[in-house]
Amino acid sequence: MIWIWRYLFGYLTIQIKGEFCEQFINLATANGITIWNLYWQNGAIIANVSIKNFLNMYKIRQKKKCKIKILNKHGLIFKTGKYNKRFGALLGGVLFFALLYFLTNFVWIININGNKTISKDEIIKASNKIGIYEGVYKSKINSKYDAQRLQLNNNKIAWCSFNLEGCVLNINITETKTTDKEERETPCNLKALIDGKITKIDVSSGSVSIKVGDTVSKGDLLVSGINQNSSSLVFVHSNGEIIAETKREFSAEGNYIQSITKQTGDVNKRRTIEFFGIKIPLYFNNITQNHVYKNKVKIFELFGNKIPIKTSTEYYFFTKEKEVKYDQATLENMLYKDIEKQVKKFDFISITEAKKETIKTEKGILLKITYICKENIAVPEEILFDNVN
Repeated sequence: MIWIWRYLFGYLTIQIKGEFCEQFINLATANGITIWNLYWQNGAIIANVSIKNFLNMYKIRQKKKCKIKILNKHGLIFKTGKYNKRFGALLGGVLFFALLYFLTNFVWIININGNKTISKDEIIKASNKIGIYEGVYKSKINSKYDAQRLQLNNNKIAWCSFNLEGCVLNINITETKTTDKEERETPCNLKALIDGKITKIDVSSGSVSIKVGDTVSKGDLLVSGINQNSSSLVFVHSNGEIIAETKREFSAEGNYIQSITKQTGDVNKRRTIEFFGIKIPLYFNNITQNHVYKNKVKIFELFGNKIPIKTSTEYYFFTKEKEVKYDQATLENMLYKDIEKQVKKFDFISITEAKKETIKTEKGILLKITYICKENIAVPEEILFDNVN
């Protein structure tokens, strides 16, 4: 504690030279002058002494004819002294730290943790509805109560907690999961999604109504969720895969002359500053031309911590329409790639191209491709008990 006191009020490192240095030190000590860190250096005594005791030394130094020289000054009083003529800078520093201390009473950043299927924006909007937002006074947050309110406002959240770390509010959530048990508790049949020829049956529950080699039509019953016992009916959730060979037709149409969008190379930037959720636009113009939009957000940090100040830069890449003419081979290749994209949306086990047809239209061509596929055609259909005899 004494070191803090000495630093606040200042102390000196002095050099004592003379014929009777040792006697001078003894006399100073006898007069209540505290001296510390004494050592010899080049025939002189080096020591530390407080400012007050240094002034008292002058009263006794003549008795022993010693010379005292100040080598160094230590302490807060000397460091702040050079700013006496810079009152504005000192005041600005004080106000800055006062403002910084005031702002620590607010939530600066909200972090969302644990979300996978629920978007961050959805959780932020739900938080805003219960009064939790960037800029809210921290004392208004009841972590346990507000976490329960957020959970009740969104049935996708199974568990939620609020943790305040400084000016950062961490919202931790666990999402609700649809369990297989819930699905099994709903009695259902399996019906055919599309026409096909059965090649494989793999059923774990339900009563199978077809066999390998059968041809079925769309909507036919494949697996029944109603089992007949000797005395009663038992309803189950049918589950399994029915693999069938199916025929699928995909098509795409295009014109020889098409209008495409092309960037001109001109870019317009618009910046916005956001402070505690308040957006301040730094632009005046409106964008009316056709464009491609991109946005870049930067969050500022202070001493390695995020602060509630963001800058948003919007990029508008201007575009124009341009007519392009394709020959038949190029257009057909483009349509083929379009069909490939359509096919990728399906979860086929295997697929083989069976037939390709190019039909000329008034302005271009229509491409049709027929595929022989192997796929799971079983889809669940809930059993309606009103129809059960």
